[in-house]
Amino acid sequence: MEDLIETIPLRGADLSELSRIWSEVFGDEEEYISLFFSSLEGHIRAFGARRGGRLVAAGYSLDTGSIVFKGGEIPFGYLYALATLPEHRGCGLAAKIVRRIQSEDGASALVPAEDSLFSYYERFCYRTAFYTAKASALPRYYAGFEREAVGAEQYSVLREKYLCGRAHVRLNKTAASFFETTMKLSDGGLYKLSLGASEAVAACEISDGRLIIKELLSLEDEPRPFAEALCASFSLPCCEYFYPHTKKHPEEKIPFGMLCGADAPDDIYFGPAFD
Repeated sequence: MEDLIETIPLRGADLSELSRIWSEVFGDEEEYISLFFSSLEGHIRAFGARRGGRLVAAGYSLDTGSIVFKGGEIPFGYLYALATLPEHRGCGLAAKIVRRIQSEDGASALVPAEDSLFSYYERFCYRTAFYTAKASALPRYYAGFEREAVGAEQYSVLREKYLCGRAHVRLNKTAASFFETTMKLSDGGLYKLSLGASEAVAACEISDGRLIIKELLSLEDEPRPFAEALCASFSLPCCEYFYPHTKKHPEEKIPFGMLCGADAPDDIYFGPAFD
């Protein structure tokens, strides 16, 4: 019998089954899974496949914002957490969920969990359209450096200031609030930074004793001093940071995410990914 892809209600027994698949496939704790569903309520659509009445595969389309570029703005669905239970893999269930989401979303974006998945999603007509830059830094103390925790709303306003004129994803209020909450779970957060006359914003989490700056934005061509100072302010031995690549250093440009169903530029800054 052909597997049918259906919309799964985010409540009761269905929500319990979705959480079970998520936990088994990705290994995330119940706290994060519950936070995901509750924080993004009204902005999530779940799709799944059943066998023998049991949910065995699922995927999600998230309403997180829109792509903003010169001459246009395009809402999109964020394809996320595509998962099939191990004993049901190899049957094309994930592919059917992807195609169902594409048919409903129009414009669809995703961030592959690993590099090998870029080629997998190309078969569904996704193209690499989102790019970022990534670097590492050691802690360094700078006189006059200041770090101020800010809320999602203020962070979003500052974020748009630093991304003005660049094709990028504008986060909606719900997505920005979700990022703020998840950063705080790791003792990180959203911050406004100042170093002399320069300013920046950063979205930070702490993982395995390292600082991960999932987004570092400023008007400076060289964001490293902010990363070094931020790492020192957390008293951590090293950090990894992500930032928009610049024309001054084109070699820093690395693929980050994919897009289909939208007539948008080929070089878009995405921002922090859900992970």
